Amino acid sequence: MNGKIKAIIWDLDDTLLDTTQLLIPIARTPAFEKRIREPLPLLDGALENLKALHGRYLFFLLTYGRTEAQQAKVASLGIAPFFRAQYFADPSKQETKSMYFKRIPSEWGLAPHEVLSIGNRRSSDINEAKSQGLQTCLFLYGEHQDEPILSAFDQPDFETPSHQELVARCRL
Repeated sequence: MNGKIKAIIWDLDDTLLDTTQLLIPIARTPAFEKRIREPLPLLDGALENLKALHGRYLFFLLTYGRTEAQQAKVASLGIAPFFRAQYFADPSKQETKSMYFKRIPSEWGLAPHEVLSIGNRRSSDINEAKSQGLQTCLFLYGEHQDEPILSAFDQPDFETPSHQELVARCRL
């Protein structure tokens, strides 16, 4: 490890919210738009981790997708108060998570190695964070959990199969 973690960047889909089970089956239907505006449950153990770690670390939310839909999910989950800031990488604007992994540490006076990215996709949450010098934790859940390792940047510093093991496995 490069240093002490001072901040955590949380991914939303399939890291805090069970998108694979709840939303992917109804994607691109009117039911999806309705569902993301109703109360959504966090993944088992996620709320406990947010509560336990909040205050010990700066929290940021960084999610990729249509901004309006992502904001609706955050509102439905009721988790906005946990985060110092929320960032929405919008594919319609050709934004990537990498842009935000570079921006967040400098915006908040942090060294990249003091920031941990927790997410479920090697290709974005891990690779794009590591390429900017952040520490990484792969949350092994959801439709992307079997993404192959294609480069050294796809290999996380930590891995966890659940929120119940996240704190210990990521040494938080």
